[in-house]
Amino acid sequence: MKISVEKEHIKPLCAEVFRVAESQQKVATNTLVDTLEEQQMLEEMLDRVKPRIPQDCEQYDYLIYTPFRYPPLKHGSRFGKKIHPSIFYGSKNIEAAFAELAYYRFVYYDGMMNAPKKKQKVTQHASFSVDLRAKKGIALNESPFNKHKNKISDPTSYDVSQKIGEEMRDKSVEAFSYYSARAVDEVNIGIFTCKAIKSLVPDALNHWSCITRDKSVTIRCLDDRWSNLSFELDQFLVDGVLPSPAV
Repeated sequence: MKISVEKEHIKPLCAEVFRVAESQQKVATNTLVDTLEEQQMLEEMLDRVKPRIPQDCEQYDYLIYTPFRYPPLKHGSRFGKKIHPSIFYGSKNIEAAFAELAYYRFVYYDGMMNAPKKKQKVTQHASFSVDLRAKKGIALNESPFNKHKNKISDPTSYDVSQKIGEEMRDKSVEAFSYYSARAVDEVNIGIFTCKAIKSLVPDALNHWSCITRDKSVTIRCLDDRWSNLSFELDQFLVDGVLPSPAV
């Protein structure tokens, strides 16, 4: 059965959207230079060789425009094929956002050719929120789409969701909500365009340390505003296997 997006499904969509981003760039460049001035110069040089910032994103903070700046991965994303512009993905609460992060940390760890000597990988991240005010949105977690939850949020396939994503683009949808494939009954948000985001700078900015091991991911807030979050590998397995992001 084909899941179609019709004009009557399109309506305003407003939400506080949480996103988690890796924050190692400044740490990485700091190890290559001796002063803050040299670090700033190096980062400006690196910025000039990166993809151009989309025109409608130029007034936004880099944490907000970065998801729109880079092309999709080789497998695309849940609602975008590799030929489409990238999508800003987030969640309606911070716990769901970190569930998505934990899944991808497990995927990364699982794909490493050689496990770290300490059998763990430590990364630094920033969490933040934006104020979504989309005039043209779709709630895929509500009727009539919620009855297709298992297909739209299939943990092993993007086939159905990418087709829906293409339909939404064709109808100029700005943002959409959908059930998470990694956190039970949690709701994620996808944003096609910066203009649907009211915030020019991130809100609720927090910094985190993430420790990935073969069977667990532990996330600690460096600002002491949140309790530690922990995720086990088992909660992401499908038939005993960690699914890879793929169509």
